[in-house]
Amino acid sequence: MSDGMRRAATWVRVIAPRGRNLRLITNHRPIRCLDRRIPFSHSFVRTQRHAADRECLRCQWQSPPGAAFDMHRATVASLVAVLAFATACQSPALPATSPQVASDNAVLTELGREDQDNQMGKEVKRTDQDRVVLVLEQIGAGKVSTAADRFNAAIVLQHSPMTFRNDALMGVSLDNYLLGHHLAKAAFDDGYAAAKELVAQSIDRYLSLTTGIQKYGTNRFINQKTGKEELAPIDRATTDAERARYGVPPLADLLTRYSEAPVGGRS
Repeated sequence: MSDGMRRAATWVRVIAPRGRNLRLITNHRPIRCLDRRIPFSHSFVRTQRHAADRECLRCQWQSPPGAAFDMHRATVASLVAVLAFATACQSPALPATSPQVASDNAVLTELGREDQDNQMGKEVKRTDQDRVVLVLEQIGAGKVSTAADRFNAAIVLQHSPMTFRNDALMGVSLDNYLLGHHLAKAAFDDGYAAAKELVAQSIDRYLSLTTGIQKYGTNRFINQKTGKEELAPIDRATTDAERARYGVPPLADLLTRYSEAPVGGRS
């Protein structure tokens, strides 16, 4: 090291409990330790000019001479100032609010009530198809929020228009029944007891008009040849326990009330 660099050299006194590893903290560029006997891992240092009565570690700063400082103390002071400023600028906590409970859709409530009035023979202002269109609009707009909404939508879809084709009664939009089933099932699973029978009725209507065999035994048709009401063919794999879950009587009771159409023979 040159004489000029020796004169500008800074002495660094290490202050820490005996036996602990220490780390040098500074905002200068890294320094080169000239005493390899002491590990260069310092936690706190204090820089000063050499004093003969102090035990010192001589290191050479790679920065202008006379730039000695206590970086640890400066860093702590800076952090305290930042935290104090952040605390002062912090917005006051807002009072906790209870989550809003969704209310029933008034449109779906009206449509469900009108559908039931129509089924009882009362005069209403809209047709089945009118109500179906309005229900699908509400579903598309994401306005089906509560269990009652899902039930009202399902009951309207359950009564989607039907028509005759080759002397057989057919659904105009079969997927409406399947959509109604899923809505009714969701309402029932959410604790809406009124949807219990509709879960079975909706899937029975969909299956009767697609596969020709219903699951539970709730769907009946008028035989166009005899004029008698008949059960659509019933899947014998369904148990009475499954029927009871959705308020459907046992199979034997159903068959004592109505005759069952043969598979593939419904007209």
